[in-house]
Amino acid sequence: MNIRNKFLAFLLVPTIMSAGAGVLYLVYSFGDIHGQSVLALIATPFLYCVLYQPIFDKDECMNVYGTDGDLRLKEKLIKHKGTLMKYCMVTAISAFFAINMH
Repeated sequence: MNIRNKFLAFLLVPTIMSAGAGVLYLVYSFGDIHGQSVLALIATPFLYCVLYQPIFDKDECMNVYGTDGDLRLKEKLIKHKGTLMKYCMVTAISAFFAINMH
């Protein structure tokens, strides 16, 4: 994996996931923010993208960011729909977890 793909896999994607979960959290909590919930919103996507996926889904991570790293984003999304669904589920689960901690 080159530097661009590592940046995308380990920094940009978790940041987008945290932002999406944060928006869901703000909508459901009516803007009332608690610190422990914000920690969950930030930690869960980063732990998934930095620890879980490279260790347990090693082949999938290398296919998306290594082998198919030169594809355009639209082509990656079409080819790896399952990975996109996993990212969406982790975002929803982290928002649900933060709302339950609220």
